[in-house]
Amino acid sequence: MRHILWERWTRAELTLDEAEVIALALQSAAITLHPTRGLLATAIKIACELGCAAYDCFDLALAQELQQPLVTADLRLVSRARADGAARFATLLLPLS
Repeated sequence: MRHILWERWTRAELTLDEAEVIALALQSAAITLHPTRGLLATAIKIACELGCAAYDCFDLALAQELQQPLVTADLRLVSRARADGAARFATLLLPLS
């Protein structure tokens, strides 16, 4: 989320005050953190299948493990996951629009 807020600020899609309000709201939200160590092999496999950086695939690996959808603003990841060879990931990804 930190990268998204910074990116939206650099594109002038958010003011600094708006980004700060969102960041403060997220800090007080009931968010569960999951360790990524156990996801490395799965994230690498997904990255190779989709042709994405492994960094981009950790969230997808977690979604797969938890059998929960991943809401993402990464439209490139959504597009690659919906490609013919990777259709099994398409149902896990919900684009944030």
